[in-house]
Amino acid sequence: MSERIQRVRRVGKIGSILPGRPTLEPLPATPRGPRVLDFDPPTVQEWTRMVGRDRARKAWKKLAELGEPATLPELLTYIWLEDRKWSFDFQSSLMGGRLITGGAVADFIIFDLFAGGAAVFRVQGEYWHQMRETRAKDQAQKQRLLQERAYGMPIVVVVDLWEMDIYNRSPEIFRKAEVGIGLRD
Repeated sequence: MSERIQRVRRVGKIGSILPGRPTLEPLPATPRGPRVLDFDPPTVQEWTRMVGRDRARKAWKKLAELGEPATLPELLTYIWLEDRKWSFDFQSSLMGGRLITGGAVADFIIFDLFAGGAAVFRVQGEYWHQMRETRAKDQAQKQRLLQERAYGMPIVVVVDLWEMDIYNRSPEIFRKAEVGIGLRD
C-alpha cells in the first residue's frame, strides 16, 4: 500500500521527501551567511541583477499576461503606464509598420497624456540605437512621426526612453517622459 506523502514547507532547507515524515538537512553556509534557494526562472534571475527582484518578477508576470514578445525595458514601461492608469496602445504599426521601408512600430502610443493629441514613447536599446547610422534614422523617423496621426489623433510628442535609463533612473525617466521630455534629447 502507498503511504501519503506529507508536504514540505519552503524553509530554506533541502529535504528528502519520504513516506511519512520528511527529513530536512540545512543548506551549506556561504561566507555571507545561510544559503537560500532561488525558485525564480533563469530569466527573472538575470533581470533581478539589472532591476531588482520585485521589478523583475512584476515584469515576468506582465510578459506572461501579454502573451507576446517584449523586452525588459518595454515591460517596465508598460507596467509604469498601466500603474499610472494611462490609456495606451503597445506595439502599434505606424506609417506602414514593418511592412514598408521607413515605417515605424511605436512601442507605446499614449492617448490621454496630452490634451492636443497622442504621445509616442520609443524604447531604445543601448546597443542598436547608439550606432551613428541608426541614430540618424531614428531622428528622421521622429520628425516623420510628429507629422502623423495615430487612431485619428495627431502625434504631438515623441519621447525616447533609453534602456539603461529605464533600469537605473526610474521613476525619474518616466516622470519626465510624461511631460514630453526625454533624458537624452
